[in-house]
Amino acid sequence: MENTNEIFKLPEYFALISSLITLGIMIWTRFDESRKAKREAQKSENEAADTISDAAITLVSPLNQRIRELAEENLKLKKHIKLLEKQVRQAGEIPVSQPNGDA
Repeated sequence: MENTNEIFKLPEYFALISSLITLGIMIWTRFDESRKAKREAQKSENEAADTISDAAITLVSPLNQRIRELAEENLKLKKHIKLLEKQVRQAGEIPVSQPNGDA
């Protein structure tokens, strides 16, 4: 009689094993989906960072060129000012009359 009770319990064991396998597959699927979502999120973040970097380079490059041009112009103007100051010193002080209404 015990053999018949064990035979009747076999479907219960199979159902339990089947449920455990299904649960394992579901957990693995969720885990795999989570990993995929994290990879895609990281990929999106990397693409966004690359896009921002490219945009920044595109915007900054002309500004850097303009800064170099202005620095060169500034240097030329400083040299010109020094030359003019030297000429003024060599010529001596030249009084500059300022209009004060007494003319």
